[in-house]
Amino acid sequence: MDNEDTFITRLIGFGLSQKEARLYHHLLKYGAKPPAVIARHMRTYRKDVHRTLNSLIDKGVVAKSLSAPTVYAAVDLDTALNSAVKRHESELREMEARKLELVELAEAMAMERAPPAPAEGCSYRMLRGPNEINTVSIELMSRATSDISALLPGAVVPIFNRIGILDMVPDVARHGVRMRLLTDISHANLESVRYALEHDVELRHVEPSGGVQFAVHDGQRNFVFIRFDPIRGVRDTSVAAFLCESPTYARQLMYHYELVWEQAVDGAERIRALVESG
Repeated sequence: MDNEDTFITRLIGFGLSQKEARLYHHLLKYGAKPPAVIARHMRTYRKDVHRTLNSLIDKGVVAKSLSAPTVYAAVDLDTALNSAVKRHESELREMEARKLELVELAEAMAMERAPPAPAEGCSYRMLRGPNEINTVSIELMSRATSDISALLPGAVVPIFNRIGILDMVPDVARHGVRMRLLTDISHANLESVRYALEHDVELRHVEPSGGVQFAVHDGQRNFVFIRFDPIRGVRDTSVAAFLCESPTYARQLMYHYELVWEQAVDGAERIRALVESG
């Protein structure tokens, strides 16, 4: 292989086709020429030359004159090669982007084909009557390691005060446990609510309601009971609750809890309003 053939082979390595490399080499060697002359010298069709010249212009290695008759000239070799390198760098970036897209699509398709994950197991323990509920509440309080978030009826606050749960709050707070309580604050539980605030309970007021009420400990253990009648007292022996260790269900409860917490009235503000109303 002589030097000219080697030169053309190396040009092909920079992204030119064989026809493009030969035509570019011809213009470098013989200077600017009109298409008809190029076609005659290279013993090929003029239409073929036009097509190849336009491709070389797109790649930035050939330029044409603005005057008539139109002639085509090779861009100097260093500029042409730099243009080819930049073109390849751009193509590589596009390939990387397409690669990431393909990987993401493949993962998505694999997820579609994969069988559904088994449901998280959760065994419920039923707590019957206020005594059992109070005992478990104290146990959960003593075992807490992070946050306790509760949405409970107002009548629970005096009970928490009486059985000593409120007195436990400062001690668990020193271990990094945050206790929040959403409840209805009224004249009936005002003294206990004040006591709770003094003992580091974050307290907010919500209007009394029925439905699901709960406490979530450490984002995992949740303590749930249902009140169909908000007037019915929590001391009623028929009251029942369910204790479950389920991070998934705890997350669902906490999602709703945060929405209510943001809308609730600050406990201290509620107390001031009650005092002013007499």
